[in-house]
Amino acid sequence: MSSRPFVRLGRERRPGFAKADQTVVQFSADTALDATRPCKTAGQADCALADEYETTVSDPVAVRHILTALDFTELATVDKHREEYVFVNGGAPVIVAIDTIDSLGAFVEFEFTGEASSPDDAAAQLDAFITDIDMGLGERINRGYPHMMLGREH
Repeated sequence: MSSRPFVRLGRERRPGFAKADQTVVQFSADTALDATRPCKTAGQADCALADEYETTVSDPVAVRHILTALDFTELATVDKHREEYVFVNGGAPVIVAIDTIDSLGAFVEFEFTGEASSPDDAAAQLDAFITDIDMGLGERINRGYPHMMLGREH
C-alpha cells in the first residue's frame, strides 16, 4: 500500500554546495507496490519508489500562505542536517546522504542517479553499490522522517 502524496516546504542546509542554504518546495507521491512500476530489492517484498518534484523557493512565507489557503495542514516539523557525497559506481552516480534528525538520530540514504532500464535495474545497481561498500548498516527503513516522527508505517 502506498502512502498519500504530500508537499514539503523546507530549508536545506548543505555545507560545501554552491547553494548551501536554500528553501525548497517538494511534492512526493510514493509508488511502492504499484503494478505498473514493480519494485523488488534483494530479500525484500517491497521497497519505496517515489515520484518527486522539487524546486527552490524565493519566498517561503508566501508558499506557506498558499498551502494554508489550499487547506494543507502541517503534520510535522523535521529539523534535518544533511551531508551529501557523490560516488561513481561503475559509471552510475550514487548520492550518499548522512542525515541527522532532531529526536530521531542519524540515518544514511542512498539515491541512485544513474541510467537504468527499469526500476528493478536501478534497485539492483543500488543494491550492488551498497554491497560493495561493505558497511555495517542497520535495517532498511522505507518511511520518510515525518512518518517516523508521527509513528506511521506509511
